[in-house]
Amino acid sequence: MKQQQKSTKVHSMFKKLWTLEKVVYGINTGFGPLCTTLISPQDTKKLQENILKSHAVGMGEPIDKELSKLMMILKVHALAKGFSGVQLSTVERIIWHIQNDIVPVVPKQGSVGASGDLAPLSHLFLPLIGLGKVWKDGKAVDTAQVLSDHNLEPIHLGAKEGLALINGTQFMAAHGVKAVVEMNRLMNNADLIATLMIEGLNGSIKPFFSELHQLRPYKGILL
Repeated sequence: MKQQQKSTKVHSMFKKLWTLEKVVYGINTGFGPLCTTLISPQDTKKLQENILKSHAVGMGEPIDKELSKLMMILKVHALAKGFSGVQLSTVERIIWHIQNDIVPVVPKQGSVGASGDLAPLSHLFLPLIGLGKVWKDGKAVDTAQVLSDHNLEPIHLGAKEGLALINGTQFMAAHGVKAVVEMNRLMNNADLIATLMIEGLNGSIKPFFSELHQLRPYKGILL
């Protein structure tokens, strides 16, 4: 509840910034070289949608559906901290995609990893505004059709929301999480294989006595 209140407060603050005669990057300005170009309040929604469209330029085969879903979970975790100022409805829609296993299609290539995973995250969140494709029943289908089938309308992004959605490293983090999980699996299997090998060879278990390893208490050995 506190995080929700914080996010709502930050989002409201972004809206109020429109009344100030100050340049606030990503809220009432363009992006990159257009950082000093003021955007009218009427064009807020268009600005945030355009940043998703303009950066959705990934290429190649889609990443695994599992990775795309993990990206959404990681993004929800980041947004739920309440510092990005996104609307609650935006986070709830991402959660809806996760819970209903309607996962966006994300190309493998396109991230430079500098300002975040801009291209992959843009593809990941195009479905929020009714664009792009999602996985459904094992096939890549148009998001618009899926939303229509579920009687849902596209999300109307507010100030800074497009920027908040694509500024992040959830593409890299998802690969990292999967690598860690796989490494843990391999390590557990390695222990089982070593145990079975010693058993099969009728080997000695004395080298594994903890008292022996306490003589040279290196952290890696004690683990």
